[in-house]
Amino acid sequence: GDLAPTRTTVAFRAGRWRVLVVAEELPSLDEGEELLALAESVGTTADVLNARINLGTGRLHAGDDRGLGDLEAALEQALQANSHVAARAYINLASHLGSLGELGRSGQLHREGLEVARRFGDTRERWLHAECLLDDYNAGDWAAAIDGSRAYLSEATVPGYMDVAPRAVLAVTAAARGDESVARAEATAVLEQAREIGDPQALWPSLATCARLALEGGRRAEAVSLVDEL
Repeated sequence: GDLAPTRTTVAFRAGRWRVLVVAEELPSLDEGEELLALAESVGTTADVLNARINLGTGRLHAGDDRGLGDLEAALEQALQANSHVAARAYINLASHLGSLGELGRSGQLHREGLEVARRFGDTRERWLHAECLLDDYNAGDWAAAIDGSRAYLSEATVPGYMDVAPRAVLAVTAAARGDESVARAEATAVLEQAREIGDPQALWPSLATCARLALEGGRRAEAVSLVDEL
């Protein structure tokens, strides 16, 4: 007969399922529910929390509003367990609320998550810091967004996934202030890094931002070319 599931085999399946969710391939929600049950059976607390976040994100991508409850529950449980996975729960919940237009609550979660990530020394600290810079820009606090973005990039020892966020902030604010040379330089850096990363979550917003900047700068052919990449 089939071998009983182990933490290793469940983790492998969960990783594969999560990749499909991130790529918005809409994997089987039944399998997501099964993976959560298996994590509860053979996994650690972190495994269970990650499985719940995965399921919640998958449900939301599929248009199933139960996913919001999954993410809220995962965050609450992670905080109760004093788990570093709380940082990931903050990111996913804030992202979904932001997509619904709840920018105030999304920004609050980013800042709470940043403090949690710093407390744990979690690798998602830089991600959450970059999200806070975007929140400052969207809230109209350009001084904080610009100063914070410059500081963020100066602190980077190696290029990071989320560097595209502060560079985009610097590009759009420079363009708005008429500093075309800085805007183009930062936009070029954004595109180079986003293309190197290749992840649609980084590439598509970067292409859209740079296309808008090109159009506003009178470079219609460049803007059309960028849109064609989307």
